[in-house]
Amino acid sequence: AIELVDNGSLVGVISLQKIDRVSKNTQMGYWIGNKYWNMGIATESINLVIHHAFHVLRLHKVYANVLSTNRASIRVLEKNGLKKEGVLKHSIYKDDKFYDVLLYYRLNRRLN
Repeated sequence: AIELVDNGSLVGVISLQKIDRVSKNTQMGYWIGNKYWNMGIATESINLVIHHAFHVLRLHKVYANVLSTNRASIRVLEKNGLKKEGVLKHSIYKDDKFYDVLLYYRLNRRLN
C-alpha cells in the first residue's frame, strides 16, 4: 500500500510480483489514485521499491509493463532510470481497440 505520511490516507498500491530468485528478477506493478497524480508519489514509491529489490532482495533486474498510451507512467518509469526493452504489439484489447504494451527494465549495476 502507498499511504500519505501526514495522515495515512491510502493513495495507491505498488508491489513486486513474479520474484524469480534463480534469475534474480522481478516484475513491478503500481497504481496511484488519480486524485494523487502529479504529486511525485509514484516517482518516490518506485524509487523505494527498486531500492528494496536491489539492496534487500539482492535482485539483478526489475521490469514493468505499461500501455503505450500511458504517457505519465512511461515518464515516471524513465525518471526512475528504467529503459525501454521492447514492445508487445496489440497485446491488450480494451474498449474495442488493441493496444501495445511497452516493456521497461532497470538493472542492478552492483550485481554485474
